[in-house]
Amino acid sequence: MNLAHSKFDNRQVRTLLSASLMLCTALPALADNPGDPIEHQFVVRLVQGQTIEDVSASYNAFVIGSYEPGQLFLLQTPDDVDDTDEAAELELDDRIEHSEQNLQNAVAEGHTQSFFVRTAQSSYAPQPVVGMLGLNRVHALSTGVGTTVAVLDTGVSPHPVFGTHIRTDGFNFIDDSPDSADVGAGAMAGHGTFVAGIVHLVATDADILPVKVLDSTGFGTSFTIAAGILYAVEHGANVINLSLSTPEDSLAVASAIAQARAAGVLVVGATQNVRNDDLMYPAANVGVIAVAATDMQEHLAQFSGYGRFIGLCAPGVNIVGPLPGNEYGISSGTSASAAIVTGCVAVVRSRFPAMTAEQVEQRLMITALDIDSKNPSLEGDLGAGRVSPLQAVWRTKTGLETIGPR
Repeated sequence: MNLAHSKFDNRQVRTLLSASLMLCTALPALADNPGDPIEHQFVVRLVQGQTIEDVSASYNAFVIGSYEPGQLFLLQTPDDVDDTDEAAELELDDRIEHSEQNLQNAVAEGHTQSFFVRTAQSSYAPQPVVGMLGLNRVHALSTGVGTTVAVLDTGVSPHPVFGTHIRTDGFNFIDDSPDSADVGAGAMAGHGTFVAGIVHLVATDADILPVKVLDSTGFGTSFTIAAGILYAVEHGANVINLSLSTPEDSLAVASAIAQARAAGVLVVGATQNVRNDDLMYPAANVGVIAVAATDMQEHLAQFSGYGRFIGLCAPGVNIVGPLPGNEYGISSGTSASAAIVTGCVAVVRSRFPAMTAEQVEQRLMITALDIDSKNPSLEGDLGAGRVSPLQAVWRTKTGLETIGPR
């Protein structure tokens, strides 16, 4: 694997705050909001047999990021060439499988608010969601052992709750390094550790593969996310958690998700933390289990998105999780809800290893708790309902017609 990038010559060096790879190369002004295009940056995936050197030379462009096993590259194009014109030329280049302008992405909670409140708790296991989901009974049947969960986020830092379940072969697509720790001065530092902790709360023996695709402000790009998905697939993930979002669809990310699903890897995505039914990506992409948040009364959380693209709901209000520095925090958001569903995927895959990814997804849908009666104005907008891991792992004699206790 070669993740090398090229630096610009004779240009002022500046640090990227929220774009791909934190390359410390001279780049134009960055986008401010999720979904915004980043000027003069293009994500390209080459046709097999083509070389990026030939393609980049044709456009007088620099390669500033790459994931070569996937033939995925990030190009910096000249400042004096209009992005619309460049996009049209790249689209017509038969050496390129697909191309698009690089897009901004962010954590589902948004980058302008605090994600968590630190707490003095010394553990996070005794919290209401554990009883609500029947996790103690789930763990008598399945702990997720033998599965790998890729957490694509701000990184994952060591914490006593994880024990030995954090894999050491993660990668950092922000700094282009193998150091995938969840560090930085931004307000979203800790988001990835928190999300991984919620996965671990549900699937206590699943291994966590940390893939850093967002910086500590909570920002990443379609390039870092697409590269992260491909990396996770190559490194044996059974399920990928994407607690991040943007209102704009990305061809590069959608293509990576399709490749993951073709490889038998399930992908879980958080919807937005705004109460509307707008499509939010990658949750709304084909092949993703889109997750909305509910409260402890099975109502849609006041902050959660909804819509016909939602697959499942999960608790997301006042969830306790680990933070860097051996601390804990309390948070509300769809990021935690997605992590719960991801953990449920892991325990079902571990419990029924012969099941295909599609069968695991179907089992989670069929066994979900119907909450339409609690949310009458949202009928059809909450997917299959609230995920029920105990029902999903309970072995039956007749398949899914008769499910065990809640």
